[in-house]
Amino acid sequence: MTLNLVLRIKLSCTLALIILIAMLFNSAPFFAQVSYGAGATYSLRKTIPTYTGNVMQIRRACDNATTTVGFTSCGELDTVALKKFVVGSNPLSSITTSAAAAFSLRKLRCAYAGNAITVRRSSDNTTSNIGFTANGDLDTTALKTFVGANSGFVTTWFDQSGNGRNATQATAGSQPRIVNAGAIEYQNGMPSIRFLGLTHGLATAAFDVFDASACFNGVAKVNTDLTYNAIVSKTGVPNNHNIPAPLDFYNNQVIVGNGTGATFFTTSQTFNSSQPLGVWTFQSQLAGNKTAFLNGSSILNSATAATHVDVNRPLNIGARNDAVTGLNGWISEVITFATLPSTTDRAFLEWTQGQYYNIGGITLGTIPAGAPSAFVTTWFDQSGNGRDVTQPTAGNQPRIVNSGAVSLQNGRPAISLDGSSTWLIQSAMNVPQPYSLNAIATRTANNGAHQRLVNISATGDSYGYMGVYNGDYATFNGNGVATWNDIAACTPLTAVALNSQAIMTMVSATGATGLIPTVNGTTLNLKNGTSVTGTGFLLGGAWGGSNTSQIWPGTLSEFHIFTSALSTTRKNLLETNQAAHYSKTISNNKYTPPSSTTYNLYVNGIGRETATDSVGGTRSTVGMGISVTTAATAFLKDNGDYLTYGMNCRSTPHTSTSNLPATVLQRWENDWYINKTDVGSNSGTLSIYFDFSDYGVAMSPGVASNYVLMNRSSSSGAFAIVAGTTVTVVGDRVIFTVDAANITSNFYYTIGTRNTSSSPLPIELVSFNCNTIDPKTVELKWTTTSESNSSYFDVERSTDAINYQSIGKVTAAGISVTTLHYSLTDNSALREISYYRLKCVDIDNTYKYSPLCSVTNQTGGDRDLNVYPNPTNGSITVDFDHSAYDQPDSYSIMDITGKKIEVAAIRKANSITIDISALQPGVYLLEVLKGSKKTVKKITLQK
Repeated sequence: MTLNLVLRIKLSCTLALIILIAMLFNSAPFFAQVSYGAGATYSLRKTIPTYTGNVMQIRRACDNATTTVGFTSCGELDTVALKKFVVGSNPLSSITTSAAAAFSLRKLRCAYAGNAITVRRSSDNTTSNIGFTANGDLDTTALKTFVGANSGFVTTWFDQSGNGRNATQATAGSQPRIVNAGAIEYQNGMPSIRFLGLTHGLATAAFDVFDASACFNGVAKVNTDLTYNAIVSKTGVPNNHNIPAPLDFYNNQVIVGNGTGATFFTTSQTFNSSQPLGVWTFQSQLAGNKTAFLNGSSILNSATAATHVDVNRPLNIGARNDAVTGLNGWISEVITFATLPSTTDRAFLEWTQGQYYNIGGITLGTIPAGAPSAFVTTWFDQSGNGRDVTQPTAGNQPRIVNSGAVSLQNGRPAISLDGSSTWLIQSAMNVPQPYSLNAIATRTANNGAHQRLVNISATGDSYGYMGVYNGDYATFNGNGVATWNDIAACTPLTAVALNSQAIMTMVSATGATGLIPTVNGTTLNLKNGTSVTGTGFLLGGAWGGSNTSQIWPGTLSEFHIFTSALSTTRKNLLETNQAAHYSKTISNNKYTPPSSTTYNLYVNGIGRETATDSVGGTRSTVGMGISVTTAATAFLKDNGDYLTYGMNCRSTPHTSTSNLPATVLQRWENDWYINKTDVGSNSGTLSIYFDFSDYGVAMSPGVASNYVLMNRSSSSGAFAIVAGTTVTVVGDRVIFTVDAANITSNFYYTIGTRNTSSSPLPIELVSFNCNTIDPKTVELKWTTTSESNSSYFDVERSTDAINYQSIGKVTAAGISVTTLHYSLTDNSALREISYYRLKCVDIDNTYKYSPLCSVTNQTGGDRDLNVYPNPTNGSITVDFDHSAYDQPDSYSIMDITGKKIEVAAIRKANSITIDISALQPGVYLLEVLKGSKKTVKKITLQK
C-alpha cells in the first residue's frame, strides 16, 4: 500500500491502525469458502463462490446424449436445466400413448433413426436430407452447409411415430420455408418451418385410424391473420374439403365432423397474430367432451356430443385442401394420437414442448413411468486444480436422474451409487501424507461386507479408505490393519452413519491414532492404524471397481480431499457450513440458521480451539466478510470463540430504501445472519467488511464516513446503525472495525449509505441480453434496480470483442431506487458473430462497462468455423469448411483484452487441435484469419 493511499483515507484513528488494516485487506488470499486449500472439491452446490464452471457432465440413458449442467444464481444444482435435457427430451419414448403421426424439428423418440426433413435449395433445386445432432436437435450445421446463402424449402417432413406417414409437398411454389436467404427460420430461438399462406402446406398419404377419439397437437405461431388460420387437420372427401373428418381447428373454433357435416365449439383463445408461439392441443371423444388447451391451460371443455368420423383422407399441416384455410406463420411440431392421451401423457408432452421451444407457463406434473434416467460421466473439481472425477463406462456411471425424477437425499440433489457397479475415478492426483477426507453421504444398505465411500489409490487396495466394515465405520491403512469404530460402544452413531445422510470426515494424524474419523462432528472410537499415501482415488468404489463387493450403496452429495491434516477449527467450520446447508445436527456446530431453509448459504466464519489452532485472518462470503488479527485485544481470545455468518440466495446485487434509519438513504438488499460465541464474554475487536467486487459489481466505494454498518433483529424488521464502528475504504472494500460487544448474535447485518452521490452503493445492472429477431435485427435489453448520478448508456458493438464502435445511446434515469427497463434495437446487425456491451456513463463522465453478450447471425461467416469442446478442460478442436474458408492462414489465442498469447500458422488440414491447458482458467478469444477474412470465437477454459 502506497503512502499516497494512506493520506487519502480519512479516519479518526491512528496511522498505525490504518496501516494494519490496509496490510490485512491487501494480503492474499482472501478465503471466500471454508474448503480453501482443498486438493480437490466436488459438490452439487457451489462451495466456492468464485468458481465459474459447471457441476457435472451427464449422459441421458434414452439416447446416450451428453451435456454439462451448471448452477442456479443461488449456487444450487440447476435442476431445471437438468430436467429440460433429460426429462424434456424424446417425449414419445416416455409416454404410453402411441402417436398416429409425429413431425418435429427435434428428435421425438429415442429409437427413431431417420431424418428430420428433406430440404430443396433455391439455387439449383437439389434436395438433401437433414437429420439430428447427437443431442437430438435439428442439424443446423448440415442445413446451413447445404443451403449456403440461398433459401431452403421443405419437401418432406418425416414422420417419427414409426408409422411411415411422412408429410410431403411436391410443388415447389407450395413448399414451406426453413431457410431464408441463408438465415434459418427461428421462433423463440429454435428452428421453425415458415408457412407463407393458403397455398403452402404439407400432406401425408391418406390413412384412417381415428375412431372413438382423436387428438391433434402442435407448436405454432401466426404471423399474419388470414380469413382462417389452421395448424393441422383431416378434411372430408372431394366437394367437402372444408369439412373436418374427424377434427379441425382454426381461429377460435374446434370443429368435429364426419366429412359431410360439422359441429363447432368455440374456445376462449384465438389462433391469430396476437398470440406468441404456443403449444396447442385439441381433443375429441366420439360421445364425450371436446377439449382444447393452450400452453397447458384449458381453453375449451364442452360436454356436447358430436359425431366424428375418419374418412381415410390425408393429414394436412399448415393448409387445408379447400384453399380457403391455411397458415401464414410458423410450425415447429405436429403430433396426432388416435387414442386420447391420459392427462399425465398430454400434460407431460406439452411441458416438454414448452421446455424445448422456450414457452413459459407450462408446469411439470406427474412424470410418466417411461421417463428417462441420466448418469454422471464427469463431476467437475471446483478447487481450481482441474482434478475432475470421471467414469467413461456407461454401466459404471452413478445415477443423477431416475425415471425422470432427480435423485434426492433429504430434499437435496444427491448422486446415487448402486453398491454393485458404480463409481467415479481420479487417477492422477498425488495424495500425500498427511491428508484429510470429507463427505456428505448416505449408506442405504448393509450387506455385511466392506463398503468403501472413498478409496485412496485408483488402481489397487494398497492404501487407505473411508467406509464401512461389517456395520462399523472404518478406515484402512493399506498394511492389512483396519481401524474402526466399535459398534457396541457407539450404537447411536452407527445408526446415523448407515441410515441417513451424514457428514463424515477423516483426518490424518501422527502416532498411534493414525486416521481420525468423525460422523456428524463426533469422533469415533479408534483401535489402531496409520495412514499412508496414494495416487488417485475413487468415489464409491474399491480399487478400480475390481472388487464389486466393496462398492458403496447409497448417495453422495459432496466430497473434499485435502493434502493436509485439517485443524480442529477448520474442520468445525467446514462441517458447520455443511450442517447449515444440508440441515444436519452435528455435535460441533458453530452456526444455526434462523430456519432450515433460510440464511444457510455460503456459511463461513472465524474461530479458535486453542492458541495454536485458530482461523482468523480474512474470511469472506459473497459480498461480506469478517477478519480478525492475532493481537491480544482482538476477538479470538478464548478457546471456543467463534463468529459465523450466512446468507440467503445471492440475488443480483441491488439496493433497497426500506426499513432504514432516518439518516440512511440506501442499503444493500442482501443481509447476513451472524452467530457469535464469546466464551469469556470479553469481546475484542474485529472487522466486518463489504466487498463490492465480491458482491458482483465493478463500482468502487466513495467517501468512507457516509457508510454505516446496520443490523436488525428479524429478517423483515427495521435496521439500526451499529454503534462504535470505525469505517475505512480500502480498494473496493468498505471496512467497519468494531468491538465484538456491539455485534449481537442472531441479528442480520448489511451496509447502508447516508449520501448516494459521494458514497454510492452499487448501481446495479440486473441483466443485459441480446437476441436475434431476424437476419438484420438484434434486440438489446437491460434492467437496473438502482442508479446514482447515471447519465446515459452507450451501446457498443464489436466483431472481435476487442475493437468496439457505438451504435446508439440511451438516456439513463440519473437517480433511481426502483427497477427500470431499457432497450435498443440494432437494425443493421452484422452478418457474423457480434459482441455487445454497455458503457454506463455517469454525470461526471466516469464510466464502467457491462459484461458482454453475443449473438451469431445465422447468415454470417461464423458458420464456417466449428470449435469444440467449449467450454474445454485443456484442448480445443477447430473444424474448417474449406469450400467457404479455402484453408485458413493462421490462428491466434488472445485474452479477453485482445492481448495475443499464441500465434501459429495453419497447415493444410480438415481440422486442428490447440492445447491451451497451460493457461489459467477463464475466457479467451480464438481468432482465425484467411486473408482479410477474420472469425473470432469466445473460448472458456475451465479446470
